[in-house]
Amino acid sequence: MPVKSIVVRTLLFMVTLTAAAQSSCVASHTAGEWSPDAGDVVVRELRLLGIDYLEVVPVGTAANADLPMIVFFHGRGDRPHTPRGRFMGLEDPVRLIVPRAPSRYGFGFSWLPVSARDGESPELVEALRETGAHLANLIEGLQDRHRTLGSPIVMGFSQGGMLTYTLAVNHPEVVGAAFPLAGWLPPSLMPEQRREHTTYPMIRALHGADDPVLSASRTVRATRELEARGFAATVRTFEDVPHEMSDAMWQHLREHVAREVRKRFIVGRRRIGPFV
Repeated sequence: MPVKSIVVRTLLFMVTLTAAAQSSCVASHTAGEWSPDAGDVVVRELRLLGIDYLEVVPVGTAANADLPMIVFFHGRGDRPHTPRGRFMGLEDPVRLIVPRAPSRYGFGFSWLPVSARDGESPELVEALRETGAHLANLIEGLQDRHRTLGSPIVMGFSQGGMLTYTLAVNHPEVVGAAFPLAGWLPPSLMPEQRREHTTYPMIRALHGADDPVLSASRTVRATRELEARGFAATVRTFEDVPHEMSDAMWQHLREHVAREVRKRFIVGRRRIGPFV
């Protein structure tokens, strides 16, 4: 697939990447829908291991720049969205990677062939295992393709949140920090214990307390069980929020992601010297 570069105008403080938040002025694009524009970020449409994805970096960023990587997995029926400005208003530059799920679903795309609305099923667990393994290979390949400071910060909404959990506990070697948003980890995918000599990422889950699709109680139980098994996992629920990301959730996420990004620059400078 040819590589296309565009520049997108700055209009938003942050990008909302969920189908439930279509009211925020976020530009949605798929393959072949690009048009040049002037602004603060450069977007390239790329493909790796059969997955189309967007790479978003600040204008003026060198192609071989060492940057922290954020990988965001969209939810069921959604698609990649382009931030009109720096992702979530982060002060430090990052390389945002937004993969597109492979299967058509409604007006968008889906990572999994079954819904998690009714809880765990053999089909759901198997799909999460297979898709998680493929996305772990994708993230590994992304690090080979794009120069990356530290391990990637992985996050996702709904189905993307479930995949974020799956990657963090079953493929920790490709995740530096995990932020599942309105997601859930089925009990069958939960390791009995941490593997020896393995570094696991911090998991910080955010969930709307009034979510009618993936109930917050399921996420709270799963996260607390992970914590009981030795994982650095926490969850915070937000009152009166359904299956979407509220402003308060975005702000909370931004604060913690900003810390993770800053840590990668500090460690990176120690290892390779000052950035110019």
